Amino acid sequence: MFNCHENPIMPPPRGAVAVSFINELTICEKSAVSFLRYWGSTKTQPAAIGELIWQLGKEEGQSGIQCLDQISIILKEKSRRPFLYHDVICDCVGAHEMCFAKLISLSAKSQKTDAMIFANHLVKPQALEEIYNLAQKFSHILNLMIRPDNLFERNSNLANKENLDRQTIDFAE
Repeated sequence: MFNCHENPIMPPPRGAVAVSFINELTICEKSAVSFLRYWGSTKTQPAAIGELIWQLGKEEGQSGIQCLDQISIILKEKSRRPFLYHDVICDCVGAHEMCFAKLISLSAKSQKTDAMIFANHLVKPQALEEIYNLAQKFSHILNLMIRPDNLFERNSNLANKENLDRQTIDFAE
């Protein structure tokens, strides 16, 4: 995990180069990056598990856990280069994270051709179809979590009116 705040004068590794800030992403992209970051550390992984189960219930939550775990395994074992991501507290978004965020958001809209372009930056050709299918499944899980009615029902911080007014949920209708 890369934390650009620890040594700001050292250039980050290629995949961790900041290309955006977390507050510039859509709610779908933010959620995807956040879950991936939390999943990447044994210290923060229980928080991701808890959030998935709390937001979705036991059955759907378990499906989300399995999906996120499979995505992480693919990014670790079948990636073109080591997948790099920023620390959970970092407000920067790295190049690899941005590709992942775009893969998830485009998969949600069933824009397979465009999603595969981003997937191609992350994984080897033999894993493209697998990562796309998992991205579609994970985007569906995120969609269930960030629906405005679910957020209000759960009293989520994401649901405050100010955030919903500024964000557009970019999932397929």
